[in-house]
Amino acid sequence: MVVLYFIPFLILLLVPREHFYRYFEALKVRIKRETLLTRGESLLFWLDSFGLDGVGFDLGASLPEANSYKAFGHFIHQAWSQVQLRGGELNPYFRVIKALLRVDLQRQVKESEALNLMRAQIISVLVLVWVFLAFLNYVVVNSLSGFTMVGIGLWQLFGLCIGFGVIGRLKKKYFDSLSELLDLLLTLHSLRFSGNLTQVQIELKQQKDRSAQMIFKRMRSLVERWKLQGSADLSPLNELLEDIVALSQHRSEKFARVGPLFFFIWSSAFVLPVLFASALLGLGSQLGL
Repeated sequence: MVVLYFIPFLILLLVPREHFYRYFEALKVRIKRETLLTRGESLLFWLDSFGLDGVGFDLGASLPEANSYKAFGHFIHQAWSQVQLRGGELNPYFRVIKALLRVDLQRQVKESEALNLMRAQIISVLVLVWVFLAFLNYVVVNSLSGFTMVGIGLWQLFGLCIGFGVIGRLKKKYFDSLSELLDLLLTLHSLRFSGNLTQVQIELKQQKDRSAQMIFKRMRSLVERWKLQGSADLSPLNELLEDIVALSQHRSEKFARVGPLFFFIWSSAFVLPVLFASALLGLGSQLGL
């Protein structure tokens, strides 16, 4: 009979964590409003279906909203305004926006999958803990008092807040600066397209990210060089994009190592003590202790 107490716990340990994520994805309610990713994909589709040469027709009515996806919609409107003022082709600049948008969407998908997997793991484990407690109370009637159940619930609610809070901090540490760098790179392309290099001000908010700071310093040096030369060359921007993509891949790999470690520490604090303590209480209740 005692072995039965640990069956849910064994299930918790043996079931691959990817199954939890798939389960919650299947149960997730479809929200009618577009999410950030779907807005980005819609913007990419708009850019893919852009005209043959980008010249000679009015886009005013068909332009995507300026806030359609991060800063990309704004830069599309900015490019259209520049062409309205001084003429020229939109295609070269739109190709740049499309390339950066693809990179950002690929990064955003990986980021969302990693973060949602961690959240799904936490919720799944908490649900299984209560399945275990219900099973324990069914096998050993009234093995856990109401006071004990309330205490467990408060402890796990605290654990849920801590878990989601740490995930938010990990997101800020590993991913937020990448979005900023891509936005800044898009800004530099916009400056190069417009030719307005006299009053350029770029700023990086993630001051504590050393890797992002190194790339940002190169961006700032490039802008100063552009001001001195009076013109903007393209090759340094391509090199910056390659470095941002490499940093993104490195961050994803590092997050993949940090995530399981955090989940183990979190489970050791908020899950395992509850499971063992409740099992011992149930065993003691059955033995009359």
